[in-house]
Amino acid sequence: MTATLSQQVVTQFIRDNLLGYSTAQFPDFKPGRHHKLLAAKLEDVAVGRSKRLAVLMAPRHGKSKLSSELFPSWYLGHHPSQRILSLSYGQDLADVFGRSVRNYMRTPTFGALFPECQLSSDSNSIKRFNTNAGGGYATIGVGGATTGRGADLLIMDDLIKDREQADSPVYREHLIDWYKSVARTRLQPGGSIVLVQTRWQASDFVAWLLAETSHEGWQVISLPAIALDSDPLGRQPGEALWPEAYPLSALEEIRTTLGSRDWSSLYQQCPISDADVIFNPQWVQYHYGIPRIETPQIIHSWDLSFGGTSSGHSWVVGQAWAFDMPNRRCYLMQMIREQMGFNAAIAAIRSLNEQYPASRILVENKANGPAVIECLEKEIPYLEAVLPKGGKSDRAYAVTPMFERGEVFLPDPDFSPWIKSLLIEMQSFPMSQSDDCVDAMTQALKYYQEKLHLQAWWDNI
Repeated sequence: MTATLSQQVVTQFIRDNLLGYSTAQFPDFKPGRHHKLLAAKLEDVAVGRSKRLAVLMAPRHGKSKLSSELFPSWYLGHHPSQRILSLSYGQDLADVFGRSVRNYMRTPTFGALFPECQLSSDSNSIKRFNTNAGGGYATIGVGGATTGRGADLLIMDDLIKDREQADSPVYREHLIDWYKSVARTRLQPGGSIVLVQTRWQASDFVAWLLAETSHEGWQVISLPAIALDSDPLGRQPGEALWPEAYPLSALEEIRTTLGSRDWSSLYQQCPISDADVIFNPQWVQYHYGIPRIETPQIIHSWDLSFGGTSSGHSWVVGQAWAFDMPNRRCYLMQMIREQMGFNAAIAAIRSLNEQYPASRILVENKANGPAVIECLEKEIPYLEAVLPKGGKSDRAYAVTPMFERGEVFLPDPDFSPWIKSLLIEMQSFPMSQSDDCVDAMTQALKYYQEKLHLQAWWDNI
């Protein structure tokens, strides 16, 4: 009798407690204190105490496992006649969540806890399945249609796939329009919304949603990976969010790899304003003459624009870089910045290559680049046309971690005054009047990131 009563108490606890249910269904789940807070807030959503919940947390910290896989099945166990619509950036990710939810609902554990909630016999699809009480679950990717799919609970998890999407104004407007005209219209009167996301930008979808729908009473849980002065969990500044999985040493390594922009947004939920200067002056290091490098990779990078301006010609910028591959060091050796026409630009490319023989000469494949390549390709076979990806700011942000890690060295301006043009642009980029020097620099450093390191890795296998 006592044993039976004890079993009933345990069963009731697991049934009523989201964390208890989660560990029963997924024994490998080791909840941290942030999961306890998140579970309590999700329970508030399940019983109607909260109608709008935004969960902002670092990647790989268990927010999706709890919010988008375990919680939906637990919710349907308590509300078998209600419907959940799960939204993600693409159908592939949405299907991952759908498969997990359906599989949890098929387990003997779920059946024992919620005998009144069973999947209907036709619930074989991971995109959409129903309960025998008239409720169900459906998934959809951003841009997909939701015709006929009403929802008592809308779960939006990772609506932005990557930095490219986050930095695209076109995608941002597309996401906002789709949310307003498609996703939001499927919510039933009195329904609830759970947003699960990492921050990307100061002006990202999260910022728009919380500002434009503030009247809906959003409750926001924003948990930085490393605690700041005011912390929802009561952590002291500098404490890790989930030290069992990500101790401070691991987080510091991630910070070094990502750089300030992605660290501040993705891990600290404090995105840097789009108007902020990208290159912190404190990151700039100088050299006083190129150190002896055993086998340097010499790369030239050219930004070519000329003709048609009020001053006669636009700026042409060429840079010679020495890359010390074994020691991960990048040294700017020389820079040409002049207003010149086509013939003068051809002569400048030849001259720089005679002074610093290159293994590769990068030429932006825009504006006058193709004409220059066509003129010189037989004479210099190692010219490479580079088609820039993303905007100028995107390319600059991609190389800032190299500056932060102390891998980039520029000539000391006291000995090489020509470097001042680049330094002036960096001080106010992306708001600087001209950006030709920065463009040439980011073109060279991205080539180093994407091709030279890959080749060095391959050669050492």
